[in-house]
Amino acid sequence: MQPCVSYNKVNTNDWYKKRVYELEEPVPDTLDNAIPLALEWGDKIPIGILYRRETTDFTSRIPFLEQGSLVSRSYETSAVQDILDAV
Repeated sequence: MQPCVSYNKVNTNDWYKKRVYELEEPVPDTLDNAIPLALEWGDKIPIGILYRRETTDFTSRIPFLEQGSLVSRSYETSAVQDILDAV
C-alpha cells in the first residue's frame, strides 16, 4: 500500500498504519477462501500473500521450448519465405 500524499488527504500513512495487518501463514488453500480477504477494506486491510497456486512455469509446459528460447535459435530464411509465399 502506498498512499498518494499529494492528492489523497484522507488515506494518509497514519490511516493505513492503523488498519493494515500482515497475513499469517498458512495462506488460504483455495481461491474461494482468499477472495473474502481480498475484499476486506476499511477497519482492517490485509497485506501479504492472499493466495498462492503452485504450478509449472510456462516454458516447462511446452516441450518445444525445452531446447531454449526461440530468439536464440537460428532459422532458415528460405523456410520462412516459403511460409510467407503460401499465404
